[in-house]
Amino acid sequence: MDMGKGIPDTTGNVRTKQFYHGTRTELKAGDLIRPNNLPNVGEQDKKASYVYLTSNLDGAIWESELADGEGPGRVYIVESTGPIQDVSNLAD
Repeated sequence: MDMGKGIPDTTGNVRTKQFYHGTRTELKAGDLIRPNNLPNVGEQDKKASYVYLTSNLDGAIWESELADGEGPGRVYIVESTGPIQDVSNLAD
């Protein structure tokens, strides 16, 4: 399922689905969010190949509370610059 495609709103106009990103990082408008190092990966220094976005505000709030770092959880409305994939289609 490609969640990045436009969807019709109640008036029939096509709009882009709104996405949220939960984090503890303070961001400014226009900042690019890049994947970070994955925590607890053992001896290998693996990098995440994705940034978690959700169309569910509650999910983004929860993600911000679980995020590494100090300070309050923050939720941002974001725009994807790359492909979007439904995580329910991914293996563990």
